[in-house]
Amino acid sequence: MWHRYGDRSKIYRLTNVNCQNCVFFLDENFLFTEKNLPLSTKLEIKLFTMRKIILAIATFLSLAATAQDVHFTQYFTSPLTLNPANTGLVNSDWRISGNYRTQWASVNATPYLTGTVSFDIATLKGKLNGDALGVGVIGLYDKSGTGALQNVTTGLSLAYHKRLSADDEKPQNLSLGVQGFMVQKSIDFYKLKFEDQYDPATGGTPYTTKENFGNADLTYADFNAGIMYSGYVNERSNMYGGISYYHITQPTENFLTNGGGSHKINSRITASLGGSLQMNEKMMLYASGMYQQQGKANELVLGAAAGFIMNPNHEDDVVNSVFYLGAWYRYGDAIAPYVGFEWAKAKLGISYDVNLSGFTPATKGNGALELSLIYNGFIIRNETRTYNFACPRF
Repeated sequence: MWHRYGDRSKIYRLTNVNCQNCVFFLDENFLFTEKNLPLSTKLEIKLFTMRKIILAIATFLSLAATAQDVHFTQYFTSPLTLNPANTGLVNSDWRISGNYRTQWASVNATPYLTGTVSFDIATLKGKLNGDALGVGVIGLYDKSGTGALQNVTTGLSLAYHKRLSADDEKPQNLSLGVQGFMVQKSIDFYKLKFEDQYDPATGGTPYTTKENFGNADLTYADFNAGIMYSGYVNERSNMYGGISYYHITQPTENFLTNGGGSHKINSRITASLGGSLQMNEKMMLYASGMYQQQGKANELVLGAAAGFIMNPNHEDDVVNSVFYLGAWYRYGDAIAPYVGFEWAKAKLGISYDVNLSGFTPATKGNGALELSLIYNGFIIRNETRTYNFACPRF
């Protein structure tokens, strides 16, 4: 499953198509295209709502397919997918992050699922004159509603964190990160619907297809890089900003044995900015924004959350317990109320996308449910620390 960042209201159907060896299917927000149509084929394009979709045929002459990466509304809780430079950028020793997203249940009996799990650790702290090396691993699973298209990605993430300031009260860091992924995608062709299965009289697909199936599995390497600045403005506030670049080598995908339909994955650039401010002993504020572009698709997300400290005036060795309440807005698409709770070493977040785009009549405003969990840990408890990082607050 791939998430399209643009206008989700424009879904297309092509009719009067007579083509063998063409793969016809609809992914979540884009049409997977092939180039096997003869020049004489007449294409009729009609807009229609997702509820009425029976077939999706994507076959444009001399037009290659373009897929967009998975994304999260709670991007700030998925540090290794936001920027490789976040690897190991923690005030603790290690961090486990998990994200789960389900969407389009209102227009599909089987919703689309996306999940990630990552583990990263800061190494050599106290041995590099204030610098550190971050090491992490990440796994991603993505499945279309029917289960026809699946993506399983695993990878290694590395980052070097250079301390820019000797001031322990206001540390500043510059981080550089790289990632190497192994991507495995698969299609279950028997879960797809083809043009020769379509019965125009009933609108159903009672027939058996005569299409020749191609590659059911793809495996390729993928590489990403990023840079991140993080620092304290004063004792009560910090900020971060970074840029990351994904799909550096622009790998090629092809599910057809005849070589048709090959397409390069567009590189993606992501810019993020955020910060936190402790306003008083009982309240803090967190705000962030993200912009990313991949091919002709782009996404802008802005939001903030107020954090209410539930244990003010606690002892110095006790961390804040915070209840968060806020919202993030994806420009032209959805608003997502957010509720979070932070206690001890863990932070739990829940958000729900309320659709505001032209696709609202089909979704009835329903979008995506998202859950996140971050846990920070120490290798040795009560160890005297000789380092102080200016870490983004996730």
